Amino acid sequence: MCGIAGVVLPDTRALEPVVHAMLLPIAARGPDDSGIWCDPKSGIAFGHRRLSILDVSSAGHQPMRSSSGRFVVTFNGEIYNFQSLRHDLTRSGVVFRSEGDTEVMLATFEALGVSDAVQRFRGMYAFVVADLHEQRLYLVRDRAGEKPLYYGWSPSRTGFFFGSELSAIVAGVCEHGAQKFSVSQSNSASFLKHGYIPTPHTIYEGLYKLSSGSILSLQFSECLKRPGNFSEFADASERIAPRRYWSFANIVAAGPSPALKDISAQEAIEALDLKLNNVVADQMISDVPLGAFLSGGIDSSTIVSIMQSVSSKPIETFSIGFSEPTYDEAPYAKAIAKHIGTNHHELYVTPKDLLDVVPKLPEMFSEPFADSSQIPTYLVAGLARKHVTVSLSGDGGDELFSGYPRLLWAQKLARLRGMLPRSMAKGLGGIMKSIPPNLMTATVAQLSGALPKSLVFRDIGVKIHRVADALSASSNEAMYDQLLSIIDSSHLNAEMNSTAMTDSAQWPHSTAGKFGDWLTWADSAQYLPDDILVKVDRCAMAHSLETRVPLLDHTLIEFIYSLPRHLREAQSPSKPLLRGVLARYVPTKLFDRPKMGFSVPIDSWLRGELKDWAGDLLSKSSIDRIGVLDPEYVNTIWAEHQSGRANWQAQLWNVLTLAAWLR
Repeated sequence: MCGIAGVVLPDTRALEPVVHAMLLPIAARGPDDSGIWCDPKSGIAFGHRRLSILDVSSAGHQPMRSSSGRFVVTFNGEIYNFQSLRHDLTRSGVVFRSEGDTEVMLATFEALGVSDAVQRFRGMYAFVVADLHEQRLYLVRDRAGEKPLYYGWSPSRTGFFFGSELSAIVAGVCEHGAQKFSVSQSNSASFLKHGYIPTPHTIYEGLYKLSSGSILSLQFSECLKRPGNFSEFADASERIAPRRYWSFANIVAAGPSPALKDISAQEAIEALDLKLNNVVADQMISDVPLGAFLSGGIDSSTIVSIMQSVSSKPIETFSIGFSEPTYDEAPYAKAIAKHIGTNHHELYVTPKDLLDVVPKLPEMFSEPFADSSQIPTYLVAGLARKHVTVSLSGDGGDELFSGYPRLLWAQKLARLRGMLPRSMAKGLGGIMKSIPPNLMTATVAQLSGALPKSLVFRDIGVKIHRVADALSASSNEAMYDQLLSIIDSSHLNAEMNSTAMTDSAQWPHSTAGKFGDWLTWADSAQYLPDDILVKVDRCAMAHSLETRVPLLDHTLIEFIYSLPRHLREAQSPSKPLLRGVLARYVPTKLFDRPKMGFSVPIDSWLRGELKDWAGDLLSKSSIDRIGVLDPEYVNTIWAEHQSGRANWQAQLWNVLTLAAWLR
C-alpha cells in the first residue's frame, strides 16, 4: 500500500516541483521510498510514496515504465493474482526484472490494453497509468473501493490533479500558485447528514472521489498542443464521466444463480469456507511481517481462524480493550486467540489515550469524517504497526451478509408502511415525535427487565424519533435514507448533492420492488466505501500500515450474491453463513453473543473531558463559518446534552468534526 499523486500541466517547468509538493502530505502512506516521473513532452508528472510489501528491493521502485516504454504507472495497492498472471505472461515470452506485482500490471497492459487488463486483476488498488502512444490517461479504482483516488481541475483551470488524498491535491495547487478550492456548502450539508461525504463528491468544489469499480479516461494530447487552450479543454472536460467496469448494483441485481437454487445451508457454508480459505491464503502473500485485527466479533474471528489454519506458525493478532465493560470486546478476542493459537497482543486504552487522538483527526482524514470508531481504529493500527507491516481485517461482513440490525428494522417498517395509508403513517409518526426522546429512553430503562432484549438499546428515544420521521417518507428507499440520517435535512439550510443511496439511476429498474436487495446494495455501494473503508485506510496509513480485506475479494462477493436470498438476507441471529464457517474452527460459546461494535463514550466526554473544546467549536462564530446549519438547533441539542435530558452525541460529533476541520 502506498501513496500516489500526479498532474497534467501545460506549464511543464512546474511539473516536478508541483508533484514533489503533492507527495509531502502523504509521506506516511509510503515511508520506504519515493519517486517522480516527468514527461514534459506530454505535460504529465507522476509521484509515488512507497510502502515496500512485495519485492522490497529497488526493482519495485515507482513510478514504473513498461518494457516497451508505452505505459507508465503509479500504483497503490496489491494485485493478489499477480503470480498466475506472471506465469501466463512468462509462457508467452515476457521476461521480468522484478518479483513484484507492479511490473506484472504493466506487462498485462502491454498484452491486453488497460481496460481489458483491469478485468483480469484481483486485488485492492488505485492507480493512474499513462498510455504515451495513445496520449491517454487512465485513473482506476478497485471494485469494492478499498483504495482511495481523488481528482479534479484546479479552480483556475491551469491543471488536472489526482492523488490518494485530498491533501496532496491541495498542496499541488498551492505550489502551482493557482486559485484555492472553495468549500462546498451542499457537500458540507451532506456531511452533517451522513457523517461522511458520499462519492463522487468531496468537501471541495470541483474535486471528486473516483467511484469504486470505475475507470476515468482523459485524452491529454489536444490540450497541450497550444497551452492557451488548456482552460477551454478543462471547461469542456469538467464533467468527465467515469465508466464502471464492475458494480455491486449489477451483481445484486443479477440475483441468485439458478445452478445454486437447491443448495442447502450446510453446503453453502462448506463452499464459503473453501472460497474463504483460498482468498485468505492469497492475501497472506507478503515479503514483510503480517498479522490481523481481532475484535472478537464474527467477521474478524472468521478471518483470523482461517489465517491460522493455513499458517505454519502462530499469526500475530491485535485488539484493544476499554475500561468500560459496555464497550470492551477484548476478553472475547483473547479467548478466541487462545483457542486457535495466535500470538495475541492487546492494549487497554485509557480515556486519555482516546482523547489524545481527537486533535489529530482533521489532518488524518483531509476532509471531514465523523465515524467515532476512527479513534479506536487508529489506536489498534498503531499497536499492530509495532509488530507487522500488513494487517488483515474482517471489514465488509455486515454489508455482504446483511449483519446490521437496522436492516431488519427497515424491512419491518417497509411492511408497516405498506399496510397503512400514507396519511395514517404520517399521523403515527407525529404521535411518536410528540413524546420527548429523553422521556422515552428513561421509560424503556425503567421497564428494561420486563421488555424483550431486542427492544432495549442505548438512546432509544432518539432512534424512535428517527423512525417517526421515516414513517412519513415518500418511498421505502427514502425511509432508509431517513433512518440513517444523523442530522435531519430540516435543520440544514443548503441543498445537498444527490448521493448514491438516493440516485435511482444507479439502481437497475428491473429489480424495483426487491427492497432487501436494494438495502444490501445501498450499504455495499455507499456506506462501505465512503465510511468503513475510508476509516480503515486513513487510520492504518497514518501508521504506515497496510490493511487487506479478504471479504471484499470480488470473486467472493459474486459467489455470495449467487446464493439463494434466504441464506444471506437480514435475519436473527445475523450472518448465519459466516457463523457456520466460524463454528468449524471455534466453539459457538466463544462468539454467540449480541453485536457490540467498535464504540467510544463520546456522550460522556462531551459532558466532561471534551466539554471546553466542544463549547469553543460550537460558538456562534464557528457555527456561522459552517454556514449551512441552524445555530438555534445546535444550541438546543448542546444544552439538552449537557443537562443529560438527551444524548445527542452523534449529531454533536458531526458538527464538531466539521467545525474542527474548517478551523
